[in-house]
Amino acid sequence: MNAWWHRFALVGSLGGLWAAPAVAQRVQPVPAAEGSASSFQDVVHTYLVNVEVWVADGRGRPIAGLTAADFELFEDGEPVEVTHFAETRGRSLPTASLAPLPGAPEGTAPADEGGHLVLYFDFTHLSQAGAQQIVRDLRKFISSEKVPASQIMILAQDRALATVAPFGSTPEQLEATLDSLAEADPVGALTDREKRLALKRLQHDWDLEKQVPGRDPCERFVPRALAEIEDFAARRSDRVRNTLDSLAAVAGYLSALPGLKTLIYLGDQLETTPGRGMLTFIDAVCPPALRDDLTLELSVDLVDRFEHLTAHANTNRVTFYPFQTGGLETSLLMSAEMPSTDFLSRGGLIDASMRGNERTGLAFIAAQTGGRTVFNRNRFETELATVAEEMESYYSLAYVPPHGGDGRTHRIEVKVRDGVSHSPGGPPAKRVEVRYRRGYRDKGDDVRMAERIEAVAHLGLVSNPLEVRLGAGSLELQEDGTYRLPLHVLVPSGKPTYLPGAEAPQAQLELVATAYDAQDQVVFSTRSNFEVGQPPAGEPTTLDLVADLQIGPGRHVVVVGLRDRLSREASYVSTAVEIAH
Repeated sequence: MNAWWHRFALVGSLGGLWAAPAVAQRVQPVPAAEGSASSFQDVVHTYLVNVEVWVADGRGRPIAGLTAADFELFEDGEPVEVTHFAETRGRSLPTASLAPLPGAPEGTAPADEGGHLVLYFDFTHLSQAGAQQIVRDLRKFISSEKVPASQIMILAQDRALATVAPFGSTPEQLEATLDSLAEADPVGALTDREKRLALKRLQHDWDLEKQVPGRDPCERFVPRALAEIEDFAARRSDRVRNTLDSLAAVAGYLSALPGLKTLIYLGDQLETTPGRGMLTFIDAVCPPALRDDLTLELSVDLVDRFEHLTAHANTNRVTFYPFQTGGLETSLLMSAEMPSTDFLSRGGLIDASMRGNERTGLAFIAAQTGGRTVFNRNRFETELATVAEEMESYYSLAYVPPHGGDGRTHRIEVKVRDGVSHSPGGPPAKRVEVRYRRGYRDKGDDVRMAERIEAVAHLGLVSNPLEVRLGAGSLELQEDGTYRLPLHVLVPSGKPTYLPGAEAPQAQLELVATAYDAQDQVVFSTRSNFEVGQPPAGEPTTLDLVADLQIGPGRHVVVVGLRDRLSREASYVSTAVEIAH
């Protein structure tokens, strides 16, 4: 045992790290100039874009029994051929799969279906009353077993995001987690207080200005009001950005789960344009009062972020169901703390404008991902039951995209033929509602690999078809106080795919190693390419791929992804590394 072992502990899901065997074939990474993606051989792979579609009549009743011929599918306005189709009804969801239609291209293996539900408490936009209200009904929902407890995960976002109940939890564990969340002191209460205080200051400024004789009160009120709204919008925008970043992270690592993922977002508000609803307050006394360049700038910025989030979620088959948990609310302008009568005549319009604006983000993420929003409810049992039903009642369409891995966002449109009915030969539905994800981002393999690594770190979703083992070299202290750890990634030489090369058959392997700290933050990541010659027949050996990690003292989770670029098969494994101070 080396002397450094006394200061360096290794524990992992693979049973710890091993010393590299003496018979291993050491493989050096290809230099960046030679090992860029362009120098590696391009291999064309066919893959599918999956689209879940919910079809209902005008009363919201699902329409069953449709076939692939009842659908038309378009990408970027151009028709595409549906190559795989399935109708999912009932608890068969975890084992259902897409069936290839006649003429489907070979090699398009459809992904296995699965159903997972995420309950996302956004405490930056959630009041304590709203949390308690939804927890009451979620407890009943979990006890109903409409969705198996093991397929439910609970996340809580405050200033940071935390997994408070992972997949695989028991009903008792989920209910205990919900009880603790109901007692939390959410930051969202601060958001509501900020809104009330901002409105009081606006009203106070107006009352002061209108008391000055001989001067139009709007002359000074409008600039002061705009400054107040600008400050309010800036603070609210920071919270919205934090939520969008957290939701994007969740959508990323959920990509490793098969099939459809449903995320119920729990919050009282989420705006695409923070502060815009307050502009009606100014228009109530000084119409037409406003051309707010700052708010327009914020609008463009946040709309872009919302679009990025939904394209990302759609790519990973994550559907959002936002629940506005606060329920029906009384008018702010008619409360005792808002005594002025100047705004009462338009109080309903002002309230409606502010509340409508607060829902814009909620409506956007639902519409773009195929979900639905829940507003103005004080009880949620029916809506939760509907979500559970839609998790196992939908159509799956899939097609081969006319491009591959271009990194661009593409629009999807689904149409259902006229005259569909609830039963063969029955009367056609008077109105048909069709919901589906409205687009996706065509991710390359590098992005998919990064998301799988996140999934290992956050969900523990390891997979190891390449039979990877991990080994460690000697730990070296660096001048900056960090340590260099040579990580040996050991793989049987018979596992990669070899293609003929100039001198001998070659395999092309890509290695990514990422270290996370105790707060699940990335502290170091490295990527290397390797070209491996095939060993002579009859001489099986172990390939030893080395990646140097640079990490500091403390406990870390190290996740390794190894991808065969020719077969696209990949292993994702992890271990824990602890360096004593």
